[in-house]
Amino acid sequence: MKRILLLLAVFVLVPQVEGWAGSQTFQHDGVNDYNNCEDDGYKYTINNADSMRNYGAGAVSDVGTDVSGEAIYRQIVRFPSFSQVLDDSGVTAAEIDSGEVEFYFYGESDAADTEYVAYQVDNLWEHGVQGTAQYDSNVCWIYRKDSLEAGRTGDTAWGTPGGDYTTVCDTVEITSATGEWWGWKIPKTVCSSWVADSLQNYGIILKSLEEDTTGATSTYKYARSSHYVTTGERPRFTVYWTHSGTAMTIGPATIGTGVTIGP
Repeated sequence: MKRILLLLAVFVLVPQVEGWAGSQTFQHDGVNDYNNCEDDGYKYTINNADSMRNYGAGAVSDVGTDVSGEAIYRQIVRFPSFSQVLDDSGVTAAEIDSGEVEFYFYGESDAADTEYVAYQVDNLWEHGVQGTAQYDSNVCWIYRKDSLEAGRTGDTAWGTPGGDYTTVCDTVEITSATGEWWGWKIPKTVCSSWVADSLQNYGIILKSLEEDTTGATSTYKYARSSHYVTTGERPRFTVYWTHSGTAMTIGPATIGTGVTIGP
């Protein structure tokens, strides 16, 4: 049976002297699974202490370090369909201003301020198979792709365990994680390249700036996952642009079979 991904999309157009400023927010509705949208809006937890799993369907997503378990938690997420939506709507790569990926944080192991860095992912990775809170297939600390064969025959490993990334998108210091949204900017150069297809959109990895598991205190914080029961608290991605032409209508746009994105 095919499963269908629905996205919650918010569209805003505001007239400006220079043109038309617009934005669009993608957020997985969590009711249906992905189909043709390449797991748009799905976020996974990978960690070195349980390196063959990604905790895909769990409601809790950690990011940071756990000294008691000597674990490093990272988040990996991507929203690939926005490029097609903007292209279908007439927004060009040159008109993209920036993007922002946001996570809703609701708890922490320690109240100390902690810096987290969002990196652009350099290699393709694949989603897990839904059904349990701990996916034993596909993206994890060791592997980015899995053939799904018994014994993981045909797996493709990350170039470096924990994910392949080089370009820093943004660094944010979280000062409170008790029910707040925190966002990381995705630069114009990255977003516009994703839309122009001159750079593959493999999403971002979010990690703690300091990943010391030998310290005295754990520094990980809790963020809502893409399966959390409250839809509005799941990860979201917003892209901003300035359209130089006349006012325009965004959506509805169709991505793949049976997947509609629009107002």
